[in-house]
Amino acid sequence: MSIVFSRKLDGIGETLTLCFQNRVTPLSRMLAQCAKQPIYSIGSGGSVILAEFLGQCRAHLGFAISSSVTPLAYILENSDPAAASWFFSASGENHDIRTAYLHGVRDRPEDVFVL
Repeated sequence: MSIVFSRKLDGIGETLTLCFQNRVTPLSRMLAQCAKQPIYSIGSGGSVILAEFLGQCRAHLGFAISSSVTPLAYILENSDPAAASWFFSASGENHDIRTAYLHGVRDRPEDVFVL
């Protein structure tokens, strides 16, 4: 196991503590807001895991279809104009996720969610 991955696993307790200390009401509202519409869940690197997890959660709850895609696929493919877009990024510093985000807010800023 790499040192970087090992450090991340060692920090899981701190991550969970932070999760339990924060309110989930804003996230719950965001999920409910687009429960009936399809979504694109966009992430790269480790964030693609979270993008896929969102899709699994939505499927379990009986929400509309979710498509997990990379930022490049999101930009290049013809997207569903009725779909919301969820962006996942640890820092928001990667050029691919920033470009995809700009692409998303250009058309439907009211249906863009960022985590």
